[in-house]
Amino acid sequence: MPWNANLQIVQKENYVMIMTEMIHDARIIKLSGDYLGEHMNYWNGDSVGFWEENTLIIHSKNFRPEHSQFLMRTSEELEVVEYLTPVSDDEILYRVEVMDPLAYTDKFVLERTIKRRATSEPIYEFACHEGNYSLKWMLTGARRAELDAELNTEIAAAN
Repeated sequence: MPWNANLQIVQKENYVMIMTEMIHDARIIKLSGDYLGEHMNYWNGDSVGFWEENTLIIHSKNFRPEHSQFLMRTSEELEVVEYLTPVSDDEILYRVEVMDPLAYTDKFVLERTIKRRATSEPIYEFACHEGNYSLKWMLTGARRAELDAELNTEIAAAN
């Protein structure tokens, strides 16, 4: 998961969708059925998931070869197994095992905790703001509008 790791997870009967805020990647994980075959390569792999007690286990393979150029070196043998386990009302333990016998001598494992957000909290559009010199003025205007609204509320309450 990238540094901007807000996620939206939606489960239906036969699928789970995980959308990341960063670049708005949406992964569709099949909860039943087979892989689409080695002739079908996806940027985030071909994913099949299943439940083991309260843990969602996702096995992905058949990644696009260009994936190797992004975060780490991989080969066409890359396979990833992810585990999402609720550990409290507002936390999910995320564990990922990365296996690629052509790129690494052994699998490696990463773990982190994901904080649950309220369903009312939006996943924002991913956008870069380098060179956006007007952003300072947009934020200044927004803060002024907030201040004006607060002052108008105080004036109305005083009358």
